[in-house]
Amino acid sequence: MKESLFQNKVIKALRERGAWILNIHGGGDPSRGMQMSGVPDLLVIHRRWKGFLELKIGDRKLSPIQLLTCTAIAERQFSVYILRYNSEFEDMMIEDYCGNKLGPSDYDDLLDNLIEVTK
Repeated sequence: MKESLFQNKVIKALRERGAWILNIHGGGDPSRGMQMSGVPDLLVIHRRWKGFLELKIGDRKLSPIQLLTCTAIAERQFSVYILRYNSEFEDMMIEDYCGNKLGPSDYDDLLDNLIEVTK
């Protein structure tokens, strides 16, 4: 599955649960009004959970700038997780930004699982 299709499924699942999603497009020059590099893919705002999600396919790792940015976000007491899609098993894993596996999820239970791992 391409990351864009994975992202669309994640957004749809969270919006169906009442979440507001900001899809962040990075890689630009902040001085020219563009988003800085390294910011996670999605900002999710729901009455029960708020945080950033970085989406990854397979075994792709965070880039050094993504790791620095996720660390800075977490140091400010804001949730930041990786959602990793494994096409071999067709499942999704929630990980912390260091790559530690916190638990599997499907789309229907994603919001509840994010709430649970944040406790």
